[in-house]
Amino acid sequence: MLSLWAFHAKITHASGPTFGVRKTIVILFNFTGFPDQPLSLAQAKGLVFTDTNSVNSYYKEVSYNRLSLRGKNLPDGDVFGYYQLPTPTGTDCNFLQWAQDAKHLAEATGVDTTGYDQFIYLFTRPSQCPTMAGAADAIGGSNAYYVMSTAQVLPVGGLAHEVGHNLGLYHANRYDCVDSNNNPVAVSSNCTSVEYGDLYSIMGPTNEHNYYVSGYARGFLGWLMPADTYTLYGSEVVTVNPIENLTSNLKVLRIPRTRDAQGNVLDYYYVEYKQPFGFDDFTASDTVANGVQIRVGKDYFTGGSNTWVMNTRAETGYTPTFDTPLLEGFSFNDTTNGIKITTRSVSSSAVVLCIEINGTPCDSSPAPLVVYNVSGGTIQEGGAVTYQVKLASQPNASVSVALSGTTSLSQYKTGSPATTILNFTTSNWNTYQSVTVTATADSVHQGNRIEKLNLNLNSNDARFRGLQLRSMYVIDMN
Repeated sequence: MLSLWAFHAKITHASGPTFGVRKTIVILFNFTGFPDQPLSLAQAKGLVFTDTNSVNSYYKEVSYNRLSLRGKNLPDGDVFGYYQLPTPTGTDCNFLQWAQDAKHLAEATGVDTTGYDQFIYLFTRPSQCPTMAGAADAIGGSNAYYVMSTAQVLPVGGLAHEVGHNLGLYHANRYDCVDSNNNPVAVSSNCTSVEYGDLYSIMGPTNEHNYYVSGYARGFLGWLMPADTYTLYGSEVVTVNPIENLTSNLKVLRIPRTRDAQGNVLDYYYVEYKQPFGFDDFTASDTVANGVQIRVGKDYFTGGSNTWVMNTRAETGYTPTFDTPLLEGFSFNDTTNGIKITTRSVSSSAVVLCIEINGTPCDSSPAPLVVYNVSGGTIQEGGAVTYQVKLASQPNASVSVALSGTTSLSQYKTGSPATTILNFTTSNWNTYQSVTVTATADSVHQGNRIEKLNLNLNSNDARFRGLQLRSMYVIDMN
């Protein structure tokens, strides 16, 4: 277990930015009775900031270059130490207090510790911490801790895992399910949560691999642009592109899984497809590169949560380790919630899925809305982005699309008059209409945040009536 200690406070988003530059300071300390210096300051800088496999490199890559770790004073990182503390007494692994003591020693020598979003403490292992590897002070906090040992190469993945907690991420787990006879199955009403069980996420176990965080995590942190994700409400054939792809296209499919008595969605299936690239250093022959992963998670627009990857091939006798992806020709059938996912075809460029909801064939109801050509996903206050909308199938009656806004963002049909309604008819249904999203400028500093924009459909055509088919979102930066 890598994160021996991580306080999971209920903080929805990180205290510092998850988008842009996260100003980071690294403080190294040891003890008079444990004076080893396993890393030089230069090595610590490489580990966190400058090496090709550094924590900074990881987050730049996994965020599509939307987040980086930099120093407040030096672009290549602020690293200070070693600060030597008295040998600890007692038996408690009191690393929280030791880190604060080291921080105060740094301040006493003239280090200005104000203005940082992220604190990373690296320290020599004392006898009071025989098994500790790393920790984060809170989900959404600002402090990450990691023990250095002369007998251990400090793993980038372990430290990136703890920084992930500070960004607001929870553990990536796995569901192991059994049927009424206690036989392994892909999904049932009797599933056990295996903590750290998602082996293809750095928020699961961090061993020799530093795999990308999941599509759910990327959506929660604001790294997916509107065209990158799609929420499906009916049966459909869907093409999903590799999550590593820098091009703006569908990478994460969301399918409502369970609802409360009022019909509100409680959680979703998140479906994504991986290919070898960068930190995702598996091979093209590995199972993960030849099928989709299905995870359960809450709505990432409303806050973070744990995720659970499903062992989609449990019935076939495969062990729930690296064999969780749903391969070509296989189906994942959640009969309780009326959701069946079948992998129709797989290539290095995309995977084609058949999604059947409540028994409706996937080929019978094509997606009634298409969003594409997003000019950006990031809006500065007072700025704007545009995207275009059309229907994907001809309606038998006119369809209106209402464009909702928030207190900070508005969306309206591009041009004059700037209305908040798009009207499609049986003749213009295949013609794109442009929508402009603007961010209100004010003097209040609210930081980077995700705003949710909805497209609400209404029509006498039952296929389109009352649907909210795609939630658009942008990042409002001020």
